[in-house]
Amino acid sequence: MTHPYASFWKRVASTFIDWLLIAVFTGLVSLLITGEFAGGESFKQANTLLYFLFYGIYSIAFESSKTGATVGKRIMRIRVCTTRHKSMSVAQAALRYFARLLSFLLAGFGCVMALFTLKRQGLHDQIARTLVVETA
Repeated sequence: MTHPYASFWKRVASTFIDWLLIAVFTGLVSLLITGEFAGGESFKQANTLLYFLFYGIYSIAFESSKTGATVGKRIMRIRVCTTRHKSMSVAQAALRYFARLLSFLLAGFGCVMALFTLKRQGLHDQIARTLVVETA
């Protein structure tokens, strides 16, 4: 049984939730490492590096898991799967993560593509051959 494709706005909301969780976590870790909070240059450098590192590990680990969903996706009741509706491998989840960085670097156009494609796929989904679908 296949599930309907997730709406663009559910995807945006789930991403916002995940960004917020990772931002709080990396902010606390950066504070512990640098002893500074938000304004210091050391904090900014550490926080930026840690953010991309932790967000990558988080996305890859959760999206390649049996549930195929990060915390944000679980809250929004959506998940990522292959185009055959199977769980992603770690390699496929990593490809999707790095392709999503490309989607954002293209002024977000790669993400906005999900509004205009039949299967609601962003550029990163097309590159990684994934879908974002509703869960039961």
